[in-house]
Amino acid sequence: MIRIHPEITGRLQPGDVDAVRASLQAAIELEHATIPPYLYALYSLEPGTNSAAANIIESIVIEEMLHLTLAANILNALGGSPVLDSPTFIPHYPGPLPGSVENELVVGLAPCSLDLVKNTFMAIEEPEYPLEFSAEAIAAGQPLTIGQFYRAIRATIVKLGDNAFTRHPRNQITPGQMKEAVVVTDVATACQAIDTITDQGEGTTKSPLEIIGPDYGHYYRFAEIANGRRLIPNPNARPDAPPDQQYVYGGELIALDPAGILPVPTDPTIATYPEGSPARNACITFNYTYTNLLKSLHTTLNGKPDNLDASIGLMMSLRQQAIGMMTGTTTAATATGPTFEWQPTNEAPETSGVGMAAAGRHPPAGVGEAAAPDAAAGSASSGAVPAAPPASTQPSAPSRAPSGGVVPAGDCGCGGGAKKSYIFAIGAIGTDFGTLAGRDAFRQLMPRHRIGDTRPPVMAPPNPYDVNQLANYLDDHKSESTNLIWTLNLDATPIYAIEAELAYAEDVYEVLRSALRNQALPTDDENYVSRVSIPGVRTNRTRRLFSGQVVPVVIAQPRGLYTWNESALVNVVVDGVQQAQPDIREDILRLTIRNFLDKIYYQLRNLGQTSSDRALNYAATNAFIAGEVITQGLLTSQNIPTASPEKPIYSLDAITVQKSPYCRMDSDCWDVQVTFFNPDNILNARSVYQFTLDVSDELPVTLAPVHHFFTT
Repeated sequence: MIRIHPEITGRLQPGDVDAVRASLQAAIELEHATIPPYLYALYSLEPGTNSAAANIIESIVIEEMLHLTLAANILNALGGSPVLDSPTFIPHYPGPLPGSVENELVVGLAPCSLDLVKNTFMAIEEPEYPLEFSAEAIAAGQPLTIGQFYRAIRATIVKLGDNAFTRHPRNQITPGQMKEAVVVTDVATACQAIDTITDQGEGTTKSPLEIIGPDYGHYYRFAEIANGRRLIPNPNARPDAPPDQQYVYGGELIALDPAGILPVPTDPTIATYPEGSPARNACITFNYTYTNLLKSLHTTLNGKPDNLDASIGLMMSLRQQAIGMMTGTTTAATATGPTFEWQPTNEAPETSGVGMAAAGRHPPAGVGEAAAPDAAAGSASSGAVPAAPPASTQPSAPSRAPSGGVVPAGDCGCGGGAKKSYIFAIGAIGTDFGTLAGRDAFRQLMPRHRIGDTRPPVMAPPNPYDVNQLANYLDDHKSESTNLIWTLNLDATPIYAIEAELAYAEDVYEVLRSALRNQALPTDDENYVSRVSIPGVRTNRTRRLFSGQVVPVVIAQPRGLYTWNESALVNVVVDGVQQAQPDIREDILRLTIRNFLDKIYYQLRNLGQTSSDRALNYAATNAFIAGEVITQGLLTSQNIPTASPEKPIYSLDAITVQKSPYCRMDSDCWDVQVTFFNPDNILNARSVYQFTLDVSDELPVTLAPVHHFFTT
């Protein structure tokens, strides 16, 4: 287990608020230090494989970020200021965690494995007495576990009293911004925040369950991976059984398949990759984004909480970059591990802190570091937008010969003959101006608009953030569509920048403009569009958005570009169902169908990069376009012989995908099954519709008619 050095804990003396602030800064550094190793292991799991283990690790990373935020909230409430924007904030990997005396526990960046989970991750999270209760006092000067460290901070805060806190909430992240965050204003709320951290990390001394949250403590979640099964209540335990006999690793199987672990290096640094190589350039870009994320979080936690959205955008960008690097899709087929090193803004690689970090050293704070840009100039809603990295740090885009005389808008990621990086993704269309100048150019060119029907008319300046004003302007000035950054968003977070193949640019932008306008309509409008399906080719290029987030560029063609017109589909399905069951209430039926569509979308929240995800997204789009599968699935009870006159409406159970047992030559074939069940009686047979798809080309194709069968 991890123990904290006595020099840190020994400073916690009654009445010493400065010591508490220093300990909270140490806690922030410790919470952050666990995140890169966890993320490295998470992203080493090939997309579409080892999903149970991936979900566990991701859930822990999210809570570690919460714990960092809670510690910062307490520090701010005590009049301190969290520091995240320093090279010394990043630990050296491999090495001990900040403040740890357990030097024999070396924490590094390594691909996921059972050994890593058992001997490193569980050691980090291990409580003093797993599943045991102890009131034993800790001797003075003895190293403390992480949980004991937090409890020592808690005890000192209690003795400080409420007068140590600022009168009003200061620089706080609220529950509305981050789930389970605690606004700290006094001793009680500070204790609540610390209890959340220790409870989620360790569970309790009597149970592995969290009190705050629905899951087990981090130690026990990692133990689920190590033991290969979910932790469940022991069905054979007596009510008076001791705590360590009340649970058993006997639930659902959690298999960590080595074939689904990407062959990335262990403990890479910038120096691992040759100068000028795609892998090294990708690492520099990743580290640049990572450094700007720390700067953005520093801004967020020091008085600009609205900047949190920009920070989340940078997190999403890091995820995209890491997946592209580890799978080799952005690094010329080289499985590349991100290095999580300090890459200052506006510095060439050879003179920045990167070289020093690669040698195991950090530059002094402030040396060679560009001044942080004005937070007010960064985003419409938030803080700093990092300056663009120098040209020498951008990944080089290998050239390719034009096909059919058409020059592409950007490199397709072919790598000079290698397989293209196809995507088929589902999301909402967004726009971005990239910079303040880009936004103001539209504001300058767009016409003033009329407010109300007064006479004389009242004219107001244009607002480029108003979807209808922007769409009207683009309809009248179609060429201006190329001056926007069009994005595909998942839950309001951009995941791709969309550009059109030059030969089909007008057709693509026509669809994007229509989707942008119709997404803003009321959901019951006949033209309302909820989502867009986009097939395309992911390039080696990226675009930096107004928030500072960096997203990969996708080249799209009109073929297969489809808008999800929900109202039209709902009307088709309602007509089909009512023909079979005329007595069903239409309002209930419409609500059922919309809930069905939302469930499809939320089950399909993926990047559309892997073959399985592309098959899944295309099958869902195909079912949406036709509507027949949805209608027949809801009416499954009509086809089941029963003595009961009741014919309930079925509901969506799941959408699953697996490699097809047969496939034609040079194809990539998958079976996607859409399963319906009877919510009134789960023992009834399930109705399954199966699509067989080939996703070897940019636009997936169906290989057979939709098959229908029943299963239990």
